[in-house]
Amino acid sequence: MDFYQNMFNDLLNDIIEQKPDIKSEEISEISQEIIGRILDPQGEIFLRKYNDLKNNMYSNFMYEDLTYQEPLTRLKQRWLEGFVYLKAVEKICEEISMDFLEDLHYNPPEDNKFKFILKVLMKIHVRSIKISKEIQTLLMSGFADAALSRWRSLHENSVIFKILMANYKDLEFTHELVSRFISYSEIERYKELIIYKRSQRKLELDPIGIEIEQEVKDQKDELIKKYGQEFFKPNMWASILFENKVKEIKFHQLEQLAGLDKLNAYYNQANMQVHVSPKGLYSSFSIIDDDMQRELFSYGGSNYGLSLPGQLTAISLSQITTELLKLKPSVDANMIGQCLNMLVEECNNVFASIQNDIEEEHKESLNENNENH
Repeated sequence: MDFYQNMFNDLLNDIIEQKPDIKSEEISEISQEIIGRILDPQGEIFLRKYNDLKNNMYSNFMYEDLTYQEPLTRLKQRWLEGFVYLKAVEKICEEISMDFLEDLHYNPPEDNKFKFILKVLMKIHVRSIKISKEIQTLLMSGFADAALSRWRSLHENSVIFKILMANYKDLEFTHELVSRFISYSEIERYKELIIYKRSQRKLELDPIGIEIEQEVKDQKDELIKKYGQEFFKPNMWASILFENKVKEIKFHQLEQLAGLDKLNAYYNQANMQVHVSPKGLYSSFSIIDDDMQRELFSYGGSNYGLSLPGQLTAISLSQITTELLKLKPSVDANMIGQCLNMLVEECNNVFASIQNDIEEEHKESLNENNENH
């Protein structure tokens, strides 16, 4: 890392040695001139370095890819049973989702309100399937912290899905609730507009047309007029679910309302991984020794810590799917729902068992090392 700094130092020292009586003002000017030559984007020195970096791109890529093949293969072998169970859970949920979409396409409900509700719920469900696949990709690469961070979104989907299904047998109420939820997108659009305009000059972004800007503002004003000033705040679309009039709604309140607040501790852990929190810096699921959290620096994946994000993914995805099945109650729906719950339980046991085995092996290894020393 000091190659060009040393080059600068050598060039400057040579000049100083040749002119022992050189003044400090001259040294400063010469220093700036040398630095300018070294860092000139069109200069020979800079271009040589830049081209060296570019020439090494493909070899570096292939080297790293090949280097990680063996540990990734071992990781997949170690966690194979857990990955297979999680994929089975996801596949069942995806097939249920596709059946609903197919039925919605070929046998759309006569009631437009129910059709609207179904379309919104299916958007959330399909998105949840996609998130679960992203989590599995992260798990199979050994990124436990990132997988938990992505589960955070899946949990939010689960909470919102259950909230929207809170009184699903009451069509009018559910339609009103879902309409408020979707309408809030216009509030988000307005907030996005404000942020865009704030960054427009700094990032040299294209200006927003006057007509579009006015349309966004009008939509926002219309919603505020319809639902009240409080509607502008996050989550206030759900205010009709609260008996007492509330002025703000935190996410943990939605968790409680959905009956999913028991997962709040994990949600908070995920928040620490998403944000740059001091505790999150020293709370990696990939590091097996708690007392080494402050000492170890991990650049890549690990074969430890995959249990919790894998278990939570299976739980949250099954929760959303179980709620979806309520919209078409039948013997088949009850059967597949029970099968799904049993599979999730087995999936979680398998993940826990694999992690326990790794921990036991680690303890045995530590004991052997202590005995040898």
